[in-house]
Amino acid sequence: MNQPATGFPADYGRYAAGQEKKALRWEANRLCIVLIVIQVLVSVLSLLSRIYLRELGLLGYPLDAFQGVPPILYFLSYASFYLVGLTLPVLLYWGIRHISPAQALPFEPVRPASAFWMILFGVGVCTTANIPSSMVVSFFKSMGYSGNVPDLPLNEDPFVQVLFFLTLAVVPPLTEELIFRGAILNGLRPFGDTAAIFGSAFLFALYHGNFAQMVFAFPCGLVLAFAVVKTGNLWVAVLIHFINNGTSVLFQLSQFYTDQATASTAYMIYFIGSALAGVGALIFLSRRNKSLFQLNNRGSLLSTSQKFVTTLWNPGAVALILLSLVSAVYVLETY
Repeated sequence: MNQPATGFPADYGRYAAGQEKKALRWEANRLCIVLIVIQVLVSVLSLLSRIYLRELGLLGYPLDAFQGVPPILYFLSYASFYLVGLTLPVLLYWGIRHISPAQALPFEPVRPASAFWMILFGVGVCTTANIPSSMVVSFFKSMGYSGNVPDLPLNEDPFVQVLFFLTLAVVPPLTEELIFRGAILNGLRPFGDTAAIFGSAFLFALYHGNFAQMVFAFPCGLVLAFAVVKTGNLWVAVLIHFINNGTSVLFQLSQFYTDQATASTAYMIYFIGSALAGVGALIFLSRRNKSLFQLNNRGSLLSTSQKFVTTLWNPGAVALILLSLVSAVYVLETY
């Protein structure tokens, strides 16, 4: 199994608990600052792109859904600043820490059968994570809010639909897995796999910036991190993420080519089938590997709860939590 690539020892067994806690706090603080920089950079790039398009006289498209930008240009610009905004801070962080991508990104060989069953399990978890998310939406609707979350616009142009798919189903799995199951998970793994899985999943939830997606993203983050830890290969998480996002986008697109009742029935069949397949995959994996849920905590002197609290109790994490809560309230009030 791959070893996490950071400047910290892989085994804290011979170190005092206070030293371990201090090292974890600093590492988590740096990683949370990277996430804040990502959010700020994406916002700045979005603003600059609109200013640039205005200077070129390309704003003023009649459909409000695309914020006055021609649809194709809207998606191309969105994907561009999303790619740059999410990857550049991580690459700079690795450069400052003298960590090469080859060290930080786990790409160990994995047997196709093992990858298949883990992907099936991961997709099943991500699918069923829609249940608590829907419950949160229903709760806020009962409180008088719409329950809507930010989403990209869409129309009947086939080329726009292709760009819509690429922007939501291809770009996020690549960039978000680079960040959360690459930089963050590997950065926290020297302090134990259990805390790293839960810590990276919680930060993944905060990153989404609205209550409905936070509830959805946390269990997804758990299974994505678990898949990387157990297989040692980031592509497994990328594929789980891609299948989850891709099927969601395809069901959105299907509404343009069929009626709502047919689309809803197809989604329900997929939902039940995916959930059952996930349970079956979990049973198979558990029987095949009796130590499936045994994680390496590297002789740590701290409990998992202590490490989780330490991960979130530092200036960067506190700032990130506050920023995410402000964003979530704003979405609740605006959409």
